[in-house]
Amino acid sequence: MADNGMIVTRVGFGEDSHAFVRDLVSLQAEHNVSVLSADYITLAGAKINTPLKLQANSDGDVVLHAVCRALQTLSGREVLGEIADKRVQAGHFDSAYFVNLALQDLYAQTSTVYRCWRNLYISQIALQIEAAAPKLSPYYAEMKSNIVRIFNSSPVTTEYPLTVEQVGISAMSGEGLTAVGSGKGIAVRALVTVCTEIEM
Repeated sequence: MADNGMIVTRVGFGEDSHAFVRDLVSLQAEHNVSVLSADYITLAGAKINTPLKLQANSDGDVVLHAVCRALQTLSGREVLGEIADKRVQAGHFDSAYFVNLALQDLYAQTSTVYRCWRNLYISQIALQIEAAAPKLSPYYAEMKSNIVRIFNSSPVTTEYPLTVEQVGISAMSGEGLTAVGSGKGIAVRALVTVCTEIEM
């Protein structure tokens, strides 16, 4: 850090949820059948074998969607929603694509709006997953590695690459106390912590 600067930490929060599909046939007209009819769900890029299917018009990666929303709270520009819907219509179903868009927005904001900021880097990603099923702990390592790969392969560059030690994942069943805890879907809450150096 330069003598005339100081480190500032900011935290973005994101939350997302997807319901499990109960009647695939009735949803064929609304959703991408090739995604919904797969024999797995995708969470943080990990393909998890399960008979359950998540209702979504993309790959349904609720973990990456929550991360994307956390990045949006830092950049102030929404990616999920109208922008994502148009990208899905153009054939972009991979949620890593949307995370990359959100990262680019964050770094662009840093360089154009906050000109006194420099050396922006991600210091931590914390994820809390609520799902009655399937069991997710066997996939934690793969999910962390995928998140690190997505962040470090982004078109934007940083002096400090993300490591698996900076990604934390915890899952809970919900104990039947909520709709998600009763097995109706998956919900994820994400915190993304970034550090920047500010010129004084």
